[in-house]
Amino acid sequence: MKITEIKKSINNEMNYLISSDFDSVIKKIEKRKGVIVNMDNSRSKKRMLWGASLVAATMLIVFAGVFGFSKLNKDNVNLLATVILDVNPSLEIKVSEDEKIIEVVTYNDDAKKVMEGMDLKGVELGVGTNAILGSMLKNGYIDSAKNSILVTVLGDNQTKNKEIQDKVAGGIDAYFTTNSVDGSVMSQTVISTSEVEALATKYNISVGKVELINKILAGNPLYTFEDLVNLSTTDLNLLANSKKNNVTGITTTGAASQSEYIGRDRALEIATENIKTTPSNVKNIEIELDYDDGLMLYDVEFDYNGYEYDFEIDAINGKIISSDKGKEDKYDDDVYEANATTTGKYISRDEAKNIAIKHAGVTNYYEFDIEFDYDYGHAVYEVEFETNTAEYEYIINAETGDIIYSEKDNEDDDRNSSNNTSSNNNTNTTSTSLISKAEAKSIALKHAGVSDYFEYEIELDTDDGIKVYEVSFETKLYEYDYEINAKTGKIIKVDKERADD
Repeated sequence: MKITEIKKSINNEMNYLISSDFDSVIKKIEKRKGVIVNMDNSRSKKRMLWGASLVAATMLIVFAGVFGFSKLNKDNVNLLATVILDVNPSLEIKVSEDEKIIEVVTYNDDAKKVMEGMDLKGVELGVGTNAILGSMLKNGYIDSAKNSILVTVLGDNQTKNKEIQDKVAGGIDAYFTTNSVDGSVMSQTVISTSEVEALATKYNISVGKVELINKILAGNPLYTFEDLVNLSTTDLNLLANSKKNNVTGITTTGAASQSEYIGRDRALEIATENIKTTPSNVKNIEIELDYDDGLMLYDVEFDYNGYEYDFEIDAINGKIISSDKGKEDKYDDDVYEANATTTGKYISRDEAKNIAIKHAGVTNYYEFDIEFDYDYGHAVYEVEFETNTAEYEYIINAETGDIIYSEKDNEDDDRNSSNNTSSNNNTNTTSTSLISKAEAKSIALKHAGVSDYFEYEIELDTDDGIKVYEVSFETKLYEYDYEINAKTGKIIKVDKERADD
């Protein structure tokens, strides 16, 4: 076919596209050999707009395939970058130096379905991307619930990678806007490593998804790779942009859909109903999506009637998974202490220190620490120090100087609870009121299921008027923190985090 004949053919096709009678255009196109278009007349105008966009993209592909590919010899093409698109279908676009498509590699059957009937070799990257998006929409891979796409760019030229990232992500965002799709685009540039490629092969996912998961893990080490690997791109988008997870290195436009979940407002209603109040009565509200034990959760926090509340609520069915209640911290301790000691309401830190040292009957000591707190219903000083033979802990009333609580723990002998003494001047309890440090240690280690550990620490503290042991230790993989009721031995709180590399 001569160039003039090709131009004439393309002009005829473009005349179809600019016709004001959309139905007649579709009928004419249906008669064209090799073109099949299914259109339900009852569908909305929005669907018709999408159809027009897809036809336009198809015509541009025809044009680019004739005029562009003649300049693109696959045997002599230099690869500029690789663009990976992840929705549920995952596919890889090889891009030449003049930003035309060399080939498209599909990762799964869904991606093959998206690419069915399309040959994008030689097509300009933006045009080809729009054609792929049109097919994803047509096949239901992008909709109101699954509205997120991840764009990943790999290549040796980082400046060009960033340019392509911005161009592709911006083009997709514009495509969504033009076609009235409430979509969200995440984009990143990455440098692939053998470790990343091994994970991609192991889990049969793209390098782009591996990198996104790694960035979420860096922001929140409580997750594991196995936790997140099967989540959808939309769910990963929700976690990547949650305030609970300090994720960096991802650019996002639009918001990930929560239409499959109960929503933040309903989660707050469920939490407040549980304590027999309403959302209008609570303050300092924080609601974020989280993921734990295979569930997407709403983490709901707020203050009410002098207490801080924390709920974990199943994002799908609204079931309360866990709840926690603690006294609201009304004081900035440093400011409060400074004001009170200046006015003479409280004794000074030096006075509290002298009271503890005198009671212990020691003169030589080290590792001295004193903190102002508000517990036992009033202001207190928490005093700790060590000698060569024992560790001492005191809680002293900051108003009166009375010793509320004291403990002496003999060094290197905490396995024998008879060598540990404690007293509570408010209740006249004896050492039998509290479990020993050795018992608290055993409880924590048994719960963690570890025997090889290091950086072990244990301290007796008070929390909401309750004596607790704060136990911390590390293994090669994790750091553990426990809060154990010093009277009952019950585990109140446990945190497990990945150890720093």
